[in-house]
Amino acid sequence: MGATLAFSFWTLIITGTTLAYFIVQRVKAERDLNAKKTELAEVNRKQRALAELKTKFDGMKPDIALICEKLVIFGNIWQSVSAQCAAFGKHLEKGMDALNDEEFRLQVKLARKTCTPLRNGLTKYATSLDRSPLRKS
Repeated sequence: MGATLAFSFWTLIITGTTLAYFIVQRVKAERDLNAKKTELAEVNRKQRALAELKTKFDGMKPDIALICEKLVIFGNIWQSVSAQCAAFGKHLEKGMDALNDEEFRLQVKLARKTCTPLRNGLTKYATSLDRSPLRKS
């Protein structure tokens, strides 16, 4: 009976040790699983942030055709204003006679009315460039 009791005790120790080993392995696996879940949650959070950032940048995608069209219009206006300034300069070379010339005064008045929207538009454009999120570097 003593041998049977010793064998039973020995079997209990082996079974308990094996069970303890598997419990430790399960705890390690559970800890690894929780770490991987945390990493996955972090990756998902970064992926959502990246998708949100992409959406913001997609909204800022320039329309190249529209930009080119606007640049052509601006170039034509600028050419006209430059030519007009050169003509005014030549007219002003006459000195005080330019002040008495009614046609010249009307041309200057018209030029001021014409160039005011251009000046205001350029001011607004410069302000928008200063506030642009892409400008921050």
